Amino acid sequence: MASVTYAVTGMTCEHCSRAVSAELESLVGVSDVRVDLVPDGRSSVLVVSDAPLAVQATMENARVSLGQGWHDAYAKIQSTQKMLYNTEDAKEGVQSFVERRTAKFVGR
Repeated sequence: MASVTYAVTGMTCEHCSRAVSAELESLVGVSDVRVDLVPDGRSSVLVVSDAPLAVQATMENARVSLGQGWHDAYAKIQSTQKMLYNTEDAKEGVQSFVERRTAKFVGR
């Protein structure tokens, strides 16, 4: 499981909080959403995901790109891809595709 906290501006009320939570919870792989509402300020939104390792790595790379720039993200991605290539999840992804079934990722 992976969790990420996002700083969100523009949420002003509980309706906003519920709407954001509902949208995020409807996404495949999202197992929990918690919003700490700060009306007219920076609210925090915690998203817990049971997404496959590759999806988690992609999200982390996007955060690096946003926070440190695309050069840093680009420099990091090659080593991340090597690590992912040798995981059980990578093998399961290929095998489930070949067998035409839903993958059962284990996070290893």
